[in-house]
Amino acid sequence: MRHVKYHEYAVEFYEDMKSKFVQEWGSPDLTVDFTSIPEAGRREMWTKVVTATVRIDDEWKKAQAFAPDRAEGCHVPNPKVAAQTQCLDSGPTVDPDLLNGAMKESPCQGIANLIQDHENYHARKCKQLLDSDSRTWSFVNALGETETHRAIRQTPAGHAQEEIDAHGINIGGLKEMVAKLDSEKRCRTSFTNATLVCTIGAGDFSMHTEQRIDGFVCGDPLANPWTIRQTVVARGGAPRSAEFQTPAVEWDSEEDRRESEVYRNARKGSIPSASGGGWMMAYRDHPRPSMIIRNFRISMCIEPAEEVVPVRIEVTEGCK
Repeated sequence: MRHVKYHEYAVEFYEDMKSKFVQEWGSPDLTVDFTSIPEAGRREMWTKVVTATVRIDDEWKKAQAFAPDRAEGCHVPNPKVAAQTQCLDSGPTVDPDLLNGAMKESPCQGIANLIQDHENYHARKCKQLLDSDSRTWSFVNALGETETHRAIRQTPAGHAQEEIDAHGINIGGLKEMVAKLDSEKRCRTSFTNATLVCTIGAGDFSMHTEQRIDGFVCGDPLANPWTIRQTVVARGGAPRSAEFQTPAVEWDSEEDRRESEVYRNARKGSIPSASGGGWMMAYRDHPRPSMIIRNFRISMCIEPAEEVVPVRIEVTEGCK
């Protein structure tokens, strides 16, 4: 699912860029016909279109630094070897070394094929655009040379829309791959005997309790709910057990930080002696499957308000 998140991030980026250019240019048009522009203004419009398109591509290169999972070394496209199909007046072109390099860095053949599909889509759109109108127009550039170009060209909004559609191909293909893998071979991720403690009071009047937690999930540990068995043991009392399902959040993600803050704020409730309390699971699968339980103790516990409990993860094939 990490690859899906990367391409969803790309779609959000290009949708934002498209919206900005539609607003700036005051038009939702995806193409521009240069022969419809008064001859005196064609060169200026050409410069404007080319500059804006380059701007989009440059902004995307910067935005990739903030793409999901890049900091964790997940297999998302490396911008240094990313392929890019260009639409020239003579037809679509792509650097074969860059394309082969991007495909070679893919973690599996299925994802490599989707990179090829992505660039093939750009090539088809270029050919469709060129085949739609054979008219040309010319202007003299700053070097005194005559440039001749096709009459129809994408606007910046059109360029962004094509990227939205291309990344949509990756999203659809990846989701199909995930569904197929999940149905053919579901992994079971589990942990046992994670222990959370709380001591209330002191000396002979103290009460020590332990929560012993076991859990497992079938398939994607972040997309699917975990089945949890929790046993509470208090000194002098009988163990009490409960089974329920709960999700895990992605370790060190925005959701992780947001939910942690909710628990912290609950501890500041209007009834201090009974405020707060709870735990949540944070999981990551890179560089290896790992999990922690964030324990937020109630105010009455004498132990620290927060505790991070490392969890030993086991991944096995097959799931029942």
